[in-house]
Amino acid sequence: AEATGTPVDAVGHKYWPEVQWQSYVRGVKALKQAYGIPTAHVLGHKEAAMPLGRKPDPNFSMEEFRAALG
Repeated sequence: AEATGTPVDAVGHKYWPEVQWQSYVRGVKALKQAYGIPTAHVLGHKEAAMPLGRKPDPNFSMEEFRAALG
C-alpha cells in the first residue's frame, strides 16, 4: 500500500482528553516503528487529500503532532 490511515473521531487535539492525545501519539509511533515510516511521512488528511484544501482535518497542528512523535 502507498499509505494507511488512522481514523479519529474528534474535532481536534485541544478538545481531546490528554489520555486520548497520548494514546494516539503512542499508536502512531508504534506504526512508524513497525513499518519504518519516517516522521516526515506522517501526514494529516489536510496535507494529503487531493485537491489540497478539500479536507480540513485534523484541526490540530501537524507540526505539533510530528514533534510529539519524536
